[in-house]
Amino acid sequence: MVLFLGVLTTQNNASSNNLERAVFAEQERSFTTAEAFHASLNRARVPGGMVTIVGCQEDTLKRNWKPQGQALGQVLNEIVGADRSYRWETQDGAVNLLPTSGEPPLLQTRIGEFSIKTNSSLDALSELEKRTEMKEAMINLHLQGGLTIIMYSPSPTEFSVRFKEGTLRQALNAIAVSRGTDIWTYREIHCGERNEATIKF
Repeated sequence: MVLFLGVLTTQNNASSNNLERAVFAEQERSFTTAEAFHASLNRARVPGGMVTIVGCQEDTLKRNWKPQGQALGQVLNEIVGADRSYRWETQDGAVNLLPTSGEPPLLQTRIGEFSIKTNSSLDALSELEKRTEMKEAMINLHLQGGLTIIMYSPSPTEFSVRFKEGTLRQALNAIAVSRGTDIWTYREIHCGERNEATIKF
């Protein structure tokens, strides 16, 4: 029996099964914590997202990553065990990497109900960007640059997102889960007068 130490919120059978998926790597790689998390979810084909907050100095500390069939939950435990500045949890079928210092306020912004049918995460994110709640939160939190939306793997397969309401993080997770295996990245940069937030898929 594998013990998963991450915090499991709103867990269901699907997310539990996701954590038991085996993760393999052909060769050893040197990754930052965020890179190792992304690679682990990608190899297990599990949806999720990760949050990084950086100052004027980037996180350049890297560790060896070469899982050989361990369960995803075990791999994630090892990743956050080696870097105590992060924790992981499941939310609504997605796996999230979060700073132990706390979730950024922008991700806690309440988002109203929306529904979209599309073949692109770009459209779903654009829907979020247009919302008054998002625009006001960016202004109130003094975050610049809006949302950077990048589509890394266009797919011709149509999918639907039906979001009843909740936080921005829950909305991003809903997009990732609806698409199937998407992984979003939220990044805040605070350096001098530079305060930016970017979201990528």
